[in-house]
Amino acid sequence: MKICPLCNAMYDTTFLCENCKEVLSDVGRIEDYLDPYSADMPIENSQYCRHIYKCNNCGKIENYNIKMVNY
Repeated sequence: MKICPLCNAMYDTTFLCENCKEVLSDVGRIEDYLDPYSADMPIENSQYCRHIYKCNNCGKIENYNIKMVNY
């Protein structure tokens, strides 16, 4: 079984904003924002979990694919 290491608090990662070079905040999986029930659904792509990151300084939003790991 593969799981997302960020969703399961196995490790944390840091991305910098392309605009202002501030650290981006992880605001969750992209599925959390699609519809009311999508957050409870399993991750479709078993290779990556898509996370949304937001810059608290300039507001830029980025999407990152986080590689799933074996559990």
